Amino acid sequence: MTTDVRKTEAEQLLPRDIPPEYYDFSFYVSKERMITYWHQVNEILQKGPERILEVGLGNGIVSGILGSRGVTCVTADINESLRPDVVVPVTELDSRFSPGEFPLVLCARVLQHLPFAQFDQALSQLRFVTSAHALLTLPVETLRLYARFRVTGGRPITLSMPFPLALKRLLQRVLRTEVQTSTQNFWKVNQTREVSMASVRRIIERHFHIEKAYQVTEDMSHALFVLRRR
Repeated sequence: MTTDVRKTEAEQLLPRDIPPEYYDFSFYVSKERMITYWHQVNEILQKGPERILEVGLGNGIVSGILGSRGVTCVTADINESLRPDVVVPVTELDSRFSPGEFPLVLCARVLQHLPFAQFDQALSQLRFVTSAHALLTLPVETLRLYARFRVTGGRPITLSMPFPLALKRLLQRVLRTEVQTSTQNFWKVNQTREVSMASVRRIIERHFHIEKAYQVTEDMSHALFVLRRR
């Protein structure tokens, strides 16, 4: 069975039922995904928390790196087979944690697994458990051409040129690679007008001040939001 087939089959499962093998390094982790982990760790270390809550354990790479830097990571996930510290859905964090229990909560590529109608409720739960900050990452629907430049020994420069999403949808139809709605990805930022970046920011701002928001330069399909509790 090919990797693509295995991935497609796993992503039709409910998040609570995905087997731990799905998160194996050689299967789940790409070079682009590792870059997003770097950004998560970097933003968290800049805040300097001694203890955080990570909602959505995944493969444990981020919590492992943070732990090596002296940050205590409590993990919460709906999937018991991943062995998080606490088994709880993101929409019910107040059932297991105290108000403001953590100075920072990390929720990376989790909320797209819920219908967008639950986005506001999930954010309210993230606000409940943090006393100060939250780091949120979300997937972004995009089509881009990338170019990377580097003089040996220097810092690489990544540039990208966006193309209309209508072209992406056309290419998907022609190449028969349309992504079917699944329990893994109900939505992505900018996928429809309802989930536009502007709409997502408006909902976030009901619960948090947005200190910083950006798409990862090397992979613009990942958006990071550094948030401060209202």
